[in-house]
Amino acid sequence: MYTNGSWSLHDNNTINKAVVTTDATPGTSLSAIAYNINGTWPRQVFLFDAGGLLRSTNATTTTGDAVASVWGGPIVVSGDVASTSGTADLAACVDNISMQRIRVYNGVQDGYVQEVAYMFNDTGDGWNETNSFDWSDGNSGVACVVYDNADQDDQYLKVYIHDTTGQITQNYVRLISALESEKAANTVADSGLLQRMTAGN
Repeated sequence: MYTNGSWSLHDNNTINKAVVTTDATPGTSLSAIAYNINGTWPRQVFLFDAGGLLRSTNATTTTGDAVASVWGGPIVVSGDVASTSGTADLAACVDNISMQRIRVYNGVQDGYVQEVAYMFNDTGDGWNETNSFDWSDGNSGVACVVYDNADQDDQYLKVYIHDTTGQITQNYVRLISALESEKAANTVADSGLLQRMTAGN
């Protein structure tokens, strides 16, 4: 952990070692998110199973600092088989204000990164593939971050992906919180596609 300007190891005796799942394939990537919604604090861990499918397991507590000890699932998030198990990309971002969804990025066996999403205000849709990046390298790293711009009342999702030439590209989508629904945001604010940013942006 990072405190007072330096890194140190956490005291292992204080770590809760609740079992999240036994279904993750050894040597594969993990990604995790936590958020507050309707007064509860869900946590979700994304993983690859033995068949290469992307799955999610979750737990919910009533406070943000509570230990999540009972985990459900894991459920299948995407039916597309991951790229070679030890190197598949995996990243997850969440926001329940403007973006109103979870977005997960992973490498698939066709060799590129895909995006799957779950919308909080239309949970009946479940998980859906929303973007694919055919220029990306599905066997390298991927990362994402959500940035809230309080001055302009909007929000940016930025995704960092290796392309097939060895470059890391920054891709973004702008979401406007004034829009009434995530479906409207899909159509009006981001057209369902992330945009590639030029170098230096």
